[in-house]
Amino acid sequence: MHTFLSRFAGSLAGTAKVIAGFVLLGLGGVLALPGIPGPGIVLALLGLLLLSSRFSWAGKALAWLRRRTEAVRSSLGEKVKAGH
Repeated sequence: MHTFLSRFAGSLAGTAKVIAGFVLLGLGGVLALPGIPGPGIVLALLGLLLLSSRFSWAGKALAWLRRRTEAVRSSLGEKVKAGH
């Protein structure tokens, strides 16, 4: 009985994590629209982070965002050094 309950609790927690991830991703997408105030990008990133443990596409999206962020940072760093 104890094994069943622990398995059920783990399954329930995993399902709640997926639902929360999709809710945060959707809410973040809406709040990231121009003209709508709110922390949309942050919520979308949190949603992707929750979903990345279960879905490979979410992990790939996070990896792509990390690469783009680094590219922008290095590009801005070169412009600052050049005096632009």
